[in-house]
Amino acid sequence: MTKTKAVFCLCCFFTFPSIGAQVQSLDSINIDPVEQQLRLQNPEISFSLPLEFTKTAIYFNTEKLNFKRVQTPGQSTQYGFGAAGVFQLNKNVILSGKLDVNRIDEKDVPYILTDERTTDQNYISNPSYFYAPRKSDWMKQNYHIEGKLAYQPVKNLIVTAGVKGSFLKAYANSDPRPEIGNFEYEAEAKIGYIFKKHGVFVKGSYFNRKKESDIIYNITELNAPSNYDTYIRFNKGYGNYYYNDGYKNTEYAYDGISYGLEYRFISDRSFLTVGYENKYYIDRMFFWNIYQSRDENNVLQYYRDKLKITGLKTDRNIIYINYIGNLGKWKWNSDLIFEDQKDMNYDYQNLYTSYRAYNTEIKFQNYFSTFNAKNELFRIGIKAGFGDQDIRDLSVVMHKKLSYFDYVVNAEKELRIATNQKLGVNVSQSLYLPINKLYDYLPYQSNQTNVFVKNIVEPDNAYDTSTQMRLGMQLKYLLDLKKVRYEIYAGVNQTFFVNNDNQYYKSLLNTKVNRYFNFGINFYY
Repeated sequence: MTKTKAVFCLCCFFTFPSIGAQVQSLDSINIDPVEQQLRLQNPEISFSLPLEFTKTAIYFNTEKLNFKRVQTPGQSTQYGFGAAGVFQLNKNVILSGKLDVNRIDEKDVPYILTDERTTDQNYISNPSYFYAPRKSDWMKQNYHIEGKLAYQPVKNLIVTAGVKGSFLKAYANSDPRPEIGNFEYEAEAKIGYIFKKHGVFVKGSYFNRKKESDIIYNITELNAPSNYDTYIRFNKGYGNYYYNDGYKNTEYAYDGISYGLEYRFISDRSFLTVGYENKYYIDRMFFWNIYQSRDENNVLQYYRDKLKITGLKTDRNIIYINYIGNLGKWKWNSDLIFEDQKDMNYDYQNLYTSYRAYNTEIKFQNYFSTFNAKNELFRIGIKAGFGDQDIRDLSVVMHKKLSYFDYVVNAEKELRIATNQKLGVNVSQSLYLPINKLYDYLPYQSNQTNVFVKNIVEPDNAYDTSTQMRLGMQLKYLLDLKKVRYEIYAGVNQTFFVNNDNQYYKSLLNTKVNRYFNFGINFYY
């Protein structure tokens, strides 16, 4: 293959189907989420288990949240476009790639002036940030692209390299009005030696992220202590907040290197990976001061000073096991992840550390798929997870511990209604169950109410210690036409508050049902 042809294939990757993928059975590329993710992240799998696919998606979803953590939108709407796929350029080169562009409109977001939310996490990851109680509506634009190339120059050697990048713009529409830009990228590579059915890989990556935030007021008088809802506070730790006589442009920045090892067992019908990865970095927060001064020619100039305020050191260790294979007549794909993360802050101005966060998670998911004589899919998915968290902040004498278990089960069934048409239904049920919990807070510094603790930490702890259940259903229509599969789907989910044995915590919660709706069209080539 010429270089010109290779470049052309790469440029057309997200728009046009590959020739190799077209000649496959369209059912063979209807793979489950575990296998899809593994193949996108490890395109070299296709050297031993050949499969090419391209998926293009247009999607829309909306959710109304009543039962939630505080720093979460009351309602959000998302719509976007995505594409992903794997295809083989020649016998020695395989490409994989992913693209996602979306917009999110959020309503009623309180107590946060950054783009991060606690919708799917217990707390804001970096505890140094500005906030104000007032609820605001936000608009976010997200762009993400990644690509990988796997190269096998000889039978016993595989080299894979890839890059990915993300860009975000976010705005709030009421005072105070943050304008946020977030850019991150990562370059990674791994090299492996294959001997018969066994392989050993060494991998590493360099990552870099930078986030800038500028807070403005249309009415500057709103940033005054007398205006409770719009006066900005600065949080430095889990509950260690300060009132401010002003606010600054801020920047978060980190970069670092990750490394890891993998062992693989490869056969004609199965693929097994056991791996380890470490990622270490310090997320530093800076204030930008802008001022005027006259130079040596008496000309008025603008200057910017950058002051380092805080840092958050993160040390993350991951052990994972991935499997693609068979169990009798079933296609079986599995993913097991153990993750241990430690966070510690540091105040560069006052030279002390007070905040510690320890998180341990085990996540396990399995998909079992089979087709009958009519090529109708039946798939069962089982996910389970266990988490253990320990958060301490000595500056406010706070200690919070939480252990929990959750699971998701779903079943999907297709029914053929014509030679090239099928209907599908997917039903799911999930449960979140807190196991062990501790919350200890001692307001020793003053008799003044800690706004952050009272209005954020306590309601969030009430949510985290509540049992909750989700039920969902999704309907699909599948049409095969000219070697392209069109899939139209619509789904609904509802999340229910089940119980909290602490009556005070229960009184802090809005226990009305959360509702979620999604709709989209997928194209498989």
